[in-house]
Amino acid sequence: MAESLSQRKTSLTRIFTQIQNKHPNKRLLLFADQFEELYTLCPDSKTQKSFLEILISNFSKDESLGLSAISNLSPVLVTTMRADFLGNALSYPDFADLLRKNDTKIKSMNRQELTEVIDKPAHKLGVKFESGLVERILNDIESQPGNLPLLEFALTELWNQGNSKQLTHQTYEEIGQVEGALARHADEKYKSITEVEKEKIRRIFIQLVRPGEGTEDTRRIAVKTELGKDNWSLVKKLADARLVVTSRNITEQETVEVVHEALIKNWGKLQEWMKTARIFRAWQDRLRATKELWEATNKDTDCLLRGAALVEAEERLKERPEDLISEQTFIEESIKEKTRVEQEEKQRQQRELEAAQKLAEIQTEAVTKQKKANKKLRLGTLGLSIISLIAFITAGWAWNQTRIAELNLVDSMGRNAL
Repeated sequence: MAESLSQRKTSLTRIFTQIQNKHPNKRLLLFADQFEELYTLCPDSKTQKSFLEILISNFSKDESLGLSAISNLSPVLVTTMRADFLGNALSYPDFADLLRKNDTKIKSMNRQELTEVIDKPAHKLGVKFESGLVERILNDIESQPGNLPLLEFALTELWNQGNSKQLTHQTYEEIGQVEGALARHADEKYKSITEVEKEKIRRIFIQLVRPGEGTEDTRRIAVKTELGKDNWSLVKKLADARLVVTSRNITEQETVEVVHEALIKNWGKLQEWMKTARIFRAWQDRLRATKELWEATNKDTDCLLRGAALVEAEERLKERPEDLISEQTFIEESIKEKTRVEQEEKQRQQRELEAAQKLAEIQTEAVTKQKKANKKLRLGTLGLSIISLIAFITAGWAWNQTRIAELNLVDSMGRNAL
């Protein structure tokens, strides 16, 4: 269904209509638990907006927002969301209007309500708490605000470790009480593995946490390809140990996530790992968003890394290749594109250089030819001048000789006359 909705093959209107046809006297209720995961597990703002628009069009009674064709079914949407993510939801005006008109704040349970939560399920199964144990658990909860998830895990452990008739103070202490039950459980499982596995577990768990930016760290769903096939057998071992939960997403990829966000908040080992890896993980999430855009655009080269971003990615890939399994191809493709662009630029520069050299050679040859032509011209002019001078001298000499001959003739004639 999720895949069909995301691919626009169907719609909520059609799905709700089919349900209403099967159950004509029933009112539709859509319950979206942990609504903050729209922001923690989906970093793409366009997808967030599209999701909210679908909800608004199907559940808003305000015609200006688009009254849907299923309005006669009177569908009801109920969501639960952590208070520290309310600002994210309010950032989209139309959805903020819905929240403003239909918002309900749920206060913490009082002591009587918590007593019923602890005692009634056991009472129904004929199991008793040792005298004073319920009060002890209540006191531990009150000293740790927001620890209902830890209470849930502690009661589960208390049930699993206790006997079928009575839950005792001794068992409660053995599991680490409310505050320490989950962390103690994680520590015990961690101590039982090999040193090689411990390093792999560190890498696995930091991928299951999304570093908070102004908010607390939250769980992150990782896919098998991000952790590597070689690590998946260890993931399954962690799942058997009730530290993680495995599943499949709408594309049938195998996924894994922490068993509960309480593990992120209360397991000291994981907090130490995240303290060391926080900057890297925040960078990695930004890299993944860029990688997803590249994949969504059919691997358009314009979406690859460039400049300082690529330099940083290359450095981190050299430092932490085991933590960048699914991003390695993206980084390598960016490097290839950078190399291709650089080679093209070098080739362009080489072509320009060769063209410039060829032009220079042509110009040099032209200058040489011109010099030779000028030299020939000068030699020709000089030769002509010499010939002209010789001709002039010859002519002068010839005239002089003719004059002499004439004078001699006159002189001879004079003598003969005498």
